[in-house]
Amino acid sequence: MDLFIQSNLQNKLANYLQQRGYKKITIVNDCNTYKVVAEKLLNNLSNYFEPRNHHYITPPKAQLSKAQSLAKQLKNVDCLIAVGSGTINDITKYAAHLAGVPYISYATALSMNGYASSTASLEYEGIKTSYPATQAKAVFIDLDIVSAAPLELTKAGVGDSLCRSTTQADWLLANQLGLDDEYSSEYFNITLEQQLIDNIDGLLSGDISAYKILAELLVFTGQAMNKAGSSKPASQAEHMLAHLMDSKYGGYHGLQVAVCTLTIAQLQQQLLANDLKPSISRKYAKLDDYFTNEQVEKFKKIYASKPKNIDLNVVDIKAIKAVTLGHSDLLNIYNKLGLPTTSAGLGWDDGFYKAMLDIAKYTRDRFTFLDLH
Repeated sequence: MDLFIQSNLQNKLANYLQQRGYKKITIVNDCNTYKVVAEKLLNNLSNYFEPRNHHYITPPKAQLSKAQSLAKQLKNVDCLIAVGSGTINDITKYAAHLAGVPYISYATALSMNGYASSTASLEYEGIKTSYPATQAKAVFIDLDIVSAAPLELTKAGVGDSLCRSTTQADWLLANQLGLDDEYSSEYFNITLEQQLIDNIDGLLSGDISAYKILAELLVFTGQAMNKAGSSKPASQAEHMLAHLMDSKYGGYHGLQVAVCTLTIAQLQQQLLANDLKPSISRKYAKLDDYFTNEQVEKFKKIYASKPKNIDLNVVDIKAIKAVTLGHSDLLNIYNKLGLPTTSAGLGWDDGFYKAMLDIAKYTRDRFTFLDLH
């Protein structure tokens, strides 16, 4: 994958397409990204090609059906260009995968870590699921454009980055229990993460150098997912919970992940302090109260496949603590940047949120701290 992180990339895109021999180009965008840069790209590329414009009049939802519909329309196309952030990229990369067409990502905001990944997060039957997809041939991140994006989108990107802490702790737990031998610390870049934390003020002021750090961290995580062959380096308990909340409320994925990460960090901290034993007993939410019969059966099968009799004595609690940021540290970062810290901060019903916290472990066959909760 070719990567360009710098300012003023519009002309470089045209040169890149010519060098690769792509002639029949389709640019995928929506009403927002068209105004930001897609219109300029279309005009610029028209000097060399006859680019087609696949334009969504209103911002689309990241749904499997949207990607399937786009794939069916790809006739005589050499290359797709996704001009946007999370939703546009997920739709485009999966459509490219279905059609067997290469695609390029041209970022309009640093709102998520999927630009370089080969998975697409798409909704099917009301639940977000990760699908294998085409990795971008190239990722273009124009720092002038992403630093001018709405701050809420940048906050979302930070939220999607700082889940590294809970994600790594979850995956390391599964590894120590002998349930997942694919874990490796090389999938995480704590040094770059610390640089981001040290430059939060720069994000607030629009400092290009701070945005470059965030861009590099998001791309690193996407490439880590590719190397791992799954979304495990970037998606564990916090994402299971976030996907359930997204199915009801929608909104920016990274902000959802931010709130869920804070909740999971607190849960992990409590369990680690109590030798992995739940500190309280309580009544759990029922799947039947929230999902269709078909979904309930699917979730029960997933949960039934998880191990129930495990030896927690083999867990190195100190090693897991060493890779976490901790709830209070995360809270300080969130407050500095202005990230939401509670379910109410995103307009979520707290009762529903707590119910989904109980249910999230049923939705994916990854063993996390939620399975000890």
